[in-house]
Amino acid sequence: MPDYEAYDPAYEWNGDHDRSPSSLSSLSKQNSEPRPTLRLVVLRSLILPQKQTVAVLDGYKEAQVGRDVAPAGSETPRIRLKEMEVSKYHANVYWDSARREWAVVDMGSKHGTFLRSSSSSFASSSLSESEERGIRLSPPRVASMPKALHHLDKLSIGSTTFLVHLHEDSLPCADCALTGREEVPLFVVPKKRKKEEVQAVTSEPALQLRQHDPRKALSSLKRSLLQRHNGFEAPPPKSSIPSGTSYVDRSARRRALHTSSAADTPGIPSSHSLTRINSAVRATHSEVDRKPSSLPEPVSAPPTPLPSDNIGHRLLMKQGWQPGSTLGQPESDGTALVEPLEVTVRKNRAGLGMSAMDNTDTLSGASTNWREAAKRRRFEDLRAGGE
Repeated sequence: MPDYEAYDPAYEWNGDHDRSPSSLSSLSKQNSEPRPTLRLVVLRSLILPQKQTVAVLDGYKEAQVGRDVAPAGSETPRIRLKEMEVSKYHANVYWDSARREWAVVDMGSKHGTFLRSSSSSFASSSLSESEERGIRLSPPRVASMPKALHHLDKLSIGSTTFLVHLHEDSLPCADCALTGREEVPLFVVPKKRKKEEVQAVTSEPALQLRQHDPRKALSSLKRSLLQRHNGFEAPPPKSSIPSGTSYVDRSARRRALHTSSAADTPGIPSSHSLTRINSAVRATHSEVDRKPSSLPEPVSAPPTPLPSDNIGHRLLMKQGWQPGSTLGQPESDGTALVEPLEVTVRKNRAGLGMSAMDNTDTLSGASTNWREAAKRRRFEDLRAGGE
């Protein structure tokens, strides 16, 4: 709802004639009349903290309920319920000066606003969940007509249920008083900054460095962090070196005294190392050129008997074996093998199961012949069946 009073016929354009003093006086009288105080007591909620139990709307003519914060610069209070069942701008509670009552309007939310009247005669324990929440003010995404609020009505938005407290005498009762309770915030509360950050920002040296030179401020911050975490002093800035002091290149002095030392830059070989590498490469190429082009074929050494200190030879001697004799039991009558078995390859046979084939064929042509034989056999069977 915008920041203006409820609709009144006196707001309509009255032609070219000015309004009468009586109409203006009646309008100002309505605005000046006292209105009952409104407070919303939290009965149940899955979003609001347990400490926040009362929303105090005293002194305001309008209050909003939604998931998002109010726009910047808005002076209208807003009860923020950060859950997906609540729309960004869900409902509006306002004072209707024409009807002299507090009313609620659903602003076209998706999940709806529910209101249960205090005049309901049914016990809450015997009601279902939908009946407990009350009636829905409007269909989804459709703004509702204003609905009057009465004392002890239940207003449900999302998972939060408020109990309406209206007092004509502008004095809260014991149920809606703030004694020992915390108020539900109606405006955005700025987050508290840490004490150390506030001190660092508000300290005079930091302010001076930030105002004059941001580079100096950054370098001083870096030095302070190094001193804090690493426990050593950072080198002083270049500006702290006296202008009359000349820079001494100790690396150049060391190279002048020790000319044979390696280079300081890692990964870059010195002139001495390059000379040694080139000489080694030239020597290698000369040796390769001197070698003959054709190398003799390697010849295996002649077979030699096992020496007597061989472990296998000693084991065989312990078992009764003698050099030049065969292995086996003495009662075998010399049937032990001295020479290995010879392997005889049968070229006329292709293998097990191929005896019906032409034995004169080679293995490469055998597979083709048995396929052809199978084709001829099937052909003969078909022709015999056709006849």
